[in-house]
Amino acid sequence: MSVIIKRCSVGERITCGRETLLCAGATDDGRMLTVRSWKDAPDTSSCQLGDFHTFAPTVRQLRKDQGDMHDAYAEHGVNELFGKHEGKSIIIVANGPSITRYVDVIRELREKHGHIVIGVNAAMKYGFHNCMDYYMVLCWLTQKWWWTGYDTSKIPCVTSFGSTVDVIRDFPNRYYYDEAFIDIIAEKPESRKKYGCLDGGVSVTYSAYHLAYKMGASRIILAGVDCAYTDNMDHPDDPLTWEKAKRRQVYPVCDINGKAVLTDKTLMMQHDLMKAQTVFVEEDGIPVINISGGGILDIGGRMTAHEYLDTVRKQEAEGGTFMVKQKEVSHGGVPAGVK
Repeated sequence: MSVIIKRCSVGERITCGRETLLCAGATDDGRMLTVRSWKDAPDTSSCQLGDFHTFAPTVRQLRKDQGDMHDAYAEHGVNELFGKHEGKSIIIVANGPSITRYVDVIRELREKHGHIVIGVNAAMKYGFHNCMDYYMVLCWLTQKWWWTGYDTSKIPCVTSFGSTVDVIRDFPNRYYYDEAFIDIIAEKPESRKKYGCLDGGVSVTYSAYHLAYKMGASRIILAGVDCAYTDNMDHPDDPLTWEKAKRRQVYPVCDINGKAVLTDKTLMMQHDLMKAQTVFVEEDGIPVINISGGGILDIGGRMTAHEYLDTVRKQEAEGGTFMVKQKEVSHGGVPAGVK
């Protein structure tokens, strides 16, 4: 049964069935971008939520074509990971151009300070191949060069049923999940029970965010979530060319440091969804800290990577409680597009 959601403004909360939604913005075609509270949320959504629903037929076709192959070899679902790292600090390593600035910091946080690291997409290629606990890829856009040349036999790979055959061949240790937002119709409830459900929101980083939450994180740290072309780069070793900029219709905004930077509509949607979800996560008592050196994700908890590392060192030396001063955020902490 479909549910019609009334139009709402950025930051407005609405109730849809058993779910609480927060409006994060809107797309060019007038659809709302919304996030749902993950606290006590059902594993299947009853609402048409603000995501790339145009992808749904493709995902369903991939499941039809590859489902049997996945099921034949998949022994693990992400619900085995839910609550596994209760009380731990979890770092999500995304692929923003700023990511290479703090490989050593994240390695120390993992090896000496007990942080759990989830790396997504090309994170392995950008220096994190030996300092992550989980590797996460999302769908048919996955590219083999992200991990070519590295030993993938032992690292747990969190993936979906839309993943490529290369993922199945190269990562024998896999955890599967069903995407609630991309394919909201639960055609296989038993599959949902086995594999568990993670929300999708434009990028794999959003699903990693949900996974960290469901793992029981006491603190979530975001790294490399630029949502922009920091230093005019697409990725750390991939310049933003004129052809790309023209095709993606980039435009200038201010980054978290007050400097001009380019972004595009897709990256801005990722920004709005990540920022809106952070409101819910922090309301659940889980601090979210953005240590990305650049970009436009203007959430309240923001530190440089080295500031965060120094704070953790001091906390452990003194046996005190971790505190981060919330920097001022416009619009009372609710999401807003940077214009």
